[in-house]
Amino acid sequence: KHVAVIGAGPAGISCAAHLARLGRKVTIFEAREKTGGLFTHGIAGYKVAGPFANKELRLFKRLGILIKRKVKIGGKITLEKLLKDFDAVFLGIGLGKNRAMNIPGENLKGVVEAPHFLEMTRTTPLEKIPVGKRVAVIGGGNSAIDSAVAAAKLGAQEVSIIYRRSREEMPAYKKEMERALFEGVRFIWLAAPEKIAGKTKVSGIQCIRMRLGKPDETGRAKPVPVKGSSFVLECDMVISALGQTLYEDALSGAPGLKMKNGRIVVNSRTGATSVPGLFAGGDCAEGGGEMVNAVAQGIRAANGIDRMLMKNEKRKIKN
Repeated sequence: KHVAVIGAGPAGISCAAHLARLGRKVTIFEAREKTGGLFTHGIAGYKVAGPFANKELRLFKRLGILIKRKVKIGGKITLEKLLKDFDAVFLGIGLGKNRAMNIPGENLKGVVEAPHFLEMTRTTPLEKIPVGKRVAVIGGGNSAIDSAVAAAKLGAQEVSIIYRRSREEMPAYKKEMERALFEGVRFIWLAAPEKIAGKTKVSGIQCIRMRLGKPDETGRAKPVPVKGSSFVLECDMVISALGQTLYEDALSGAPGLKMKNGRIVVNSRTGATSVPGLFAGGDCAEGGGEMVNAVAQGIRAANGIDRMLMKNEKRKIKN
């Protein structure tokens, strides 16, 4: 039996490796040139050493898994075609599309998305990474913290994280916040960006103070702008770290795929989706956890796929 795995990130690699150990034939389709997903591209360079990452990937390649690089699902190769050509398909596409700030000036020189900035810390010589003297990071997750700490380590004189809620609501881990404070990062709580100033490149960012109102659909207190409270923070670089969303193009060939809050709904025991033969795991299904969670979800789905294939094989034998 032949299984297609879409995405060579932590979830996809662990699913493929476990399936190979179970004796299944596996082909991975990866949109990038390099495998590893966030393990290779999305974790700040000061956190993961390159040799360690490469060693893990070399071990994985010894399992005889076929990897097709620079193949984006949703173009010539659709999810619908893969579901027809393979006995099962695993989706481990992560959350690759960065959320826009939707404010004036976000296209100015000096504005960069957090995933791109963090990838540079892994792929570019440190002395060649452009970093401003005053850096403003927009967001409150671990990517915002990683970006701020990386900017400080790369020589930024002043780094500020702007978050629209209070410290208690910030989703970043406490240990990460402590790391940022140790590196001299400043936190500006209850503030949201209104516009980025500058003619061709960033010269500052205008923000407005916020207050916490009634809970929104997520259950957290909704930030409400305070009239007349706008202020300007001088900076020459803005890093947008508002989180990521799914690449919806990759899902166009799976009608009937159940979604919730922008994530793929999966069976908690098997990783199966609402589409027969289609499984999923990692950030695209669970939505932002530790890398070890994505690995566990990939293994869970591999076991679910194997059980499904065994049931199908038994039916064929009986018939």
